[in-house]
Amino acid sequence: MWKLVQHVIPSWTSPEVKQIAFLSVLLIFRTMMSIWLADVNGRIVKAIVEKDFQLFLKRVSRPCLNVLNIIKAALAAKCDDVSLITAFNLMSVL
Repeated sequence: MWKLVQHVIPSWTSPEVKQIAFLSVLLIFRTMMSIWLADVNGRIVKAIVEKDFQLFLKRVSRPCLNVLNIIKAALAAKCDDVSLITAFNLMSVL
């Protein structure tokens, strides 16, 4: 395992370290956003179940929800890109 890590991360100043750190930060941020959005979506469903139409409209009409969903999708795409770059670097070593 240690030899594999040495091949993937040749030095602490290599671009691979920056890619892994960037990917880690993006994944943590995306996870936090997913948890928050799940809570918001749960509140919307609660308003539906309680048949409170005004509360439902109030919760759905928040413009930040659409923006956050777009940001979440962009983060997911960026995480995929960085993951692919790291995987290709790993496969070139093997």
